[in-house]
Amino acid sequence: MVDPQDKDKKAGRLWSAPVTNGTQVFITSLDHSVFGIDLETYSYWHKDLTGAIPGSPVLGSDGMLYVGSLAAQLEKFDPATGEHQTALTAKNWLWSTPIADGDALYFGDLEGNFYSFNTATGELSWSVRPNGPITANAVVQNDQILLATESGFVYAIGKEDGSTLWSEEVGGKIYTTPVISGDLILVAPLGADFYLAALNSDGRQVWTFTPGK
Repeated sequence: MVDPQDKDKKAGRLWSAPVTNGTQVFITSLDHSVFGIDLETYSYWHKDLTGAIPGSPVLGSDGMLYVGSLAAQLEKFDPATGEHQTALTAKNWLWSTPIADGDALYFGDLEGNFYSFNTATGELSWSVRPNGPITANAVVQNDQILLATESGFVYAIGKEDGSTLWSEEVGGKIYTTPVISGDLILVAPLGADFYLAALNSDGRQVWTFTPGK
């Protein structure tokens, strides 16, 4: 299962969480590596994607493992063997973790393009380009996708066609994933006058939080 010349290979710097399918655990690293480790025998496979991988892998509804990298490619892996092929070539680096929702994978690149890839057909369903690079993971909420950009905007994108349902400029730069808490969408921007902003379901900012105020 492991090339003899690769037997001492160890993962480099880890920026993302591992993922498991119950029998294996999958690890990605900044040294371009993807590992698939058997949870019973500890045997493993290792592949090099030629680009750093800051995000986690994701298991698609088809049972395959998908990994985005700074080589600007979404790779499709056979979890059992590590054999892989390019599922989609993006227009720029893929920084965030793809989000699986049924047959769809949602992810963005550092040029600001946001993609919906269908794992059942192996084709791109649609792509849109909001305002600013995308490093944060998307969040699926009912029939929409919440998306934050480095330019300080939060978008609600329609799942079916990528249409913009609403957008709100929060301010600062947003590198982290929005969090849904009850009826609110919480966003933590960098460089804003506040640490946390809350938006309602229509995208309207309802409050901000600054420590000591």
